[in-house]
Amino acid sequence: ILPAEIKAINCKESGDFTNTSIKGISSSKLGIKTYIENKMGAKGIGQIRDIALVPAKEWLSQKGIDISKEVSPTPSDFRDSPKLSIYLTAAYFGYLIEKELIRQLPKPIPQGIELKKFMLAAYNWGPTNLLKMLRRNVSKGQKYSWDDVASKSPNETQKYIDGIVERLTNG
Repeated sequence: ILPAEIKAINCKESGDFTNTSIKGISSSKLGIKTYIENKMGAKGIGQIRDIALVPAKEWLSQKGIDISKEVSPTPSDFRDSPKLSIYLTAAYFGYLIEKELIRQLPKPIPQGIELKKFMLAAYNWGPTNLLKMLRRNVSKGQKYSWDDVASKSPNETQKYIDGIVERLTNG
């Protein structure tokens, strides 16, 4: 398995989203400390929660990618390996893009950096929470951006997105 394989699969749906977002997430204030676990149980470079592991692994499996072959010996938690943590982060984004958001975001779907912000919100806050909020706050056929609805999301999610966008914008 090569990181390029996951990137290519994700880029088919989302342009450069995976490349830039993984860079932004993995260059967070946590640095490369894979052992850090937050209060919600998120762990590893991508700060992946247990609830995201199953869809990430299933998404990879559906694409014919078996990450268990990448580990020798197999760690008790895939997120302990920096390489696998990045794979799982990319795979979870792939799952969010393909299975959750692209099909369910209100039309017209935002493009470019605005779409990235919604993907990051789904990653941080959860796709169900994001989609519920959008259904309550975006009228059918209405153009919308993250700035239009950000105040309806948790402060933590707003700060998370602002921080990643800042890192991506300023190098």
